[in-house]
Amino acid sequence: MEGPINYLEHYLLDKNYTVYRIDHPLANYGTRETLVYKNSLVIKIFSRVNLSVLNLLIDFFLSIYYCSVLPGKNKTLIGANNFDTLAALTYKLFNKGNVRKIIYFAADYSENRYGNALLDWVYVIVEKLVLKYSDVVVSNTHRAEKKRISLGLNTKKSVVVPNGVYLDSPTFKNKKINNNNFIYIGNVTPEHGLLAMIRVLKDLNMSLTVIGGGSGWKELEKFVRKEGIYTKLYKDKPHSFVIDYLKDFKGWGLAPYNNDSLWTFYCSPLKVNEYIASGIPVVVSSVPEISKEISEKGLGVVYKNLNGEDLAKNISEFNSINFNLKAKSFYSYYNYNCLYSLISL
Repeated sequence: MEGPINYLEHYLLDKNYTVYRIDHPLANYGTRETLVYKNSLVIKIFSRVNLSVLNLLIDFFLSIYYCSVLPGKNKTLIGANNFDTLAALTYKLFNKGNVRKIIYFAADYSENRYGNALLDWVYVIVEKLVLKYSDVVVSNTHRAEKKRISLGLNTKKSVVVPNGVYLDSPTFKNKKINNNNFIYIGNVTPEHGLLAMIRVLKDLNMSLTVIGGGSGWKELEKFVRKEGIYTKLYKDKPHSFVIDYLKDFKGWGLAPYNNDSLWTFYCSPLKVNEYIASGIPVVVSSVPEISKEISEKGLGVVYKNLNGEDLAKNISEFNSINFNLKAKSFYSYYNYNCLYSLISL
């Protein structure tokens, strides 16, 4: 599925920039590739093998190599994480006249990222370096920005940009929300909390749609089959499928983040923004920062403790009349053209 960096690429292409993108695997290096894109089209493929922690070093040197061989002068380099940004800074060290600006598109922050004391120490050291030497640092929540300020970020080059939404043809049509109909978009993992959410909602005579993937997918299939929950499952679908599906969906979006991993405290969940912009109220935990805005603006139900009776009561009492107007107002700010214009290119 597409993420914020892909939306930023679309935004830059809309503004007629020439965009090269270097994509390294997030995991499963043994069956994946490093892909190089020009304006969203693949132009280079580099097959990978799984070399454990050495994968990060190979990513680092591949990024520097492709920065060197790809055409263009006076480049703006954008790192999608701190290790990629470190590669950009290293390239600039030896090619100062060929780099105009380096942007650390930092997104959220992840404490104890690797669960390994040495690697987590390296992660923080790299974070501090790129915060110091990048020209612009983008965080997607105020919490992430505050954390980075504590690590040495100069506020003069900091900007907070939540994850922006793109709808190809926004209509904001009025929908009759079905309080027994739920959808979840994204990975099925412990920290995303979907199975725990289903367990407390299953007595609502619920129907469920899940579009995504992740390590917990087979467990999800087994659970909904055992419980007899009417479920539609769509695995590993393209982002265009997700947006088209949300456009016509009449029900509630699920975003049950928990504290199993510390990154959820800093996250700006793209799926939450896409639910709301698509006219779908959201059931969200109080963990992510945006939960406060959802509560204050009546964009869904926010819970602190996962309790089935309380959720059922709050969902049934929620006023979804003219929610499409709230969706339109939300999208007027959270569309990526508005948000990414805040980044000094």
